[in-house]
Amino acid sequence: MRTRTLALASERHGHDADEFRFVDELPADERDPLLGSLTGDLDRATLLRALDVATRAFVAELRRGDAGLADRLSEPLTTLLTSSPRDR
Repeated sequence: MRTRTLALASERHGHDADEFRFVDELPADERDPLLGSLTGDLDRATLLRALDVATRAFVAELRRGDAGLADRLSEPLTTLLTSSPRDR
């Protein structure tokens, strides 16, 4: 999710996203929220927090390019994160 979000942002800014050469040149308010999606370990809570951060950044990026699509996907993606059958 983080990779696709960065690719969409790069493309929106007119950069080729294939090699992610211009990711560091993205505006900080678009790039930096994704730092929270990097993990230091693989425990369930850490991974779910990282996925939550990545999902929120993905929806925010979608909103910049296609608000209607972001509106349609926001609830299902959020529900997917919160509907885990196991306790967090």
